[in-house]
Amino acid sequence: IYYDSFEMGTFPDGDPEWSIATSGDDTVRMQVHRGTTRRLRDAEEVGGKHAERKLIRNLMKKEANGDKGKNDEDGDDDGTVHANGDKDKHEDHDDDGTVRANDTTSWSLTDEEAYTGQYSIKTPTINRDEVLEPISPYVILTTAEYWGGGFLRFSALWDVDFTTTDLAWFVDGELYDIVPTPTTDTWQEFEIALTPGEHFIMWEFTFSPVDDDGDAAAPSAAGVAFLDEIYFTEGSPPGAIYWDSFENATFPHDDGEWTVSSTNEGQQWKLTSEESLTGSLSITPPDLTNADEDDASIANTTLATNSEWGAGTLTFSLLSRLSHPADAFLWYLDDEGVDFRTDAAQDWETVDIEIGPGAHTVTWSYAHVQDDNQGTVFIDDVFFTPDDQGRL
Repeated sequence: IYYDSFEMGTFPDGDPEWSIATSGDDTVRMQVHRGTTRRLRDAEEVGGKHAERKLIRNLMKKEANGDKGKNDEDGDDDGTVHANGDKDKHEDHDDDGTVRANDTTSWSLTDEEAYTGQYSIKTPTINRDEVLEPISPYVILTTAEYWGGGFLRFSALWDVDFTTTDLAWFVDGELYDIVPTPTTDTWQEFEIALTPGEHFIMWEFTFSPVDDDGDAAAPSAAGVAFLDEIYFTEGSPPGAIYWDSFENATFPHDDGEWTVSSTNEGQQWKLTSEESLTGSLSITPPDLTNADEDDASIANTTLATNSEWGAGTLTFSLLSRLSHPADAFLWYLDDEGVDFRTDAAQDWETVDIEIGPGAHTVTWSYAHVQDDNQGTVFIDDVFFTPDDQGRL
């Protein structure tokens, strides 16, 4: 229901859903839209994806700036807050209050690279010798309120180094993902799962004149990123005939296909907003206590597949926060062990289970064997794709 390959040549001023700006310090990233400004969360507050790398980067930038980001701010008459200094010289205020940077420090339309057609949008060309403080040019897409749940997809081409340059994207101020490699020679497609309603999708390119050790960045370290082919489709993952991201908050009792069980009465798998890959909810095992360390406490959740689904792949996303050897996590197909995890992980991982025709049960089992150092796991985005449907 939405598609933009930038071939109209109207980005950004002729496209009301797009806005661009540049913040002068990554530790005080600002989202500016329709005259309002709100702080995005510092990396210290961002759990899950790449938090450690962003925390290191932000701490480095605080040191490079003499921690000016939190103390050296000016407020405009309309309430917009921005870092002062040279950055003020590069910005203008539109009639609607949006702060816009000039062409030297903002995202812009380009015909230098394109995934399809002639145009894409590109990060600014940064002269390393002229940028004395970290800057973060970003571009924001505002989705429409009438959009239902679905997936926003985009293609990207980039060259960064993870220390002085980086590319990340956010949904409503929350870090969603970051480029997986420093550089790519071919365009890569990414997707963002969205719940119904208005959202702010921000792509942020960061540049620092110093690296993690405080040394001056190399002349070739300016970096670059391109975006193209941004489109939104409502519904579940491509080809999937079943999808549960738990956003309806009906797990487990109002979802007939799900059941829960536990060796500890009253302690069952549950919904949580502590971590999620998409939306705001996932499921997690209970906080099990074990009075007898000779016996493990176990909590299971089971999905019963539909007998009419046929052969295909059941996919789920897993975030492990296990604390070996205190606990473990296993999953089964029809009571036969498929795989397990015992260690914590930094990021979400995608797991596939191949399933034959007919009805089956898939059980996720969390086992806790010690009272101290209990960990946990989170599951999100469970979906089934028949073999004849294919997937991206």
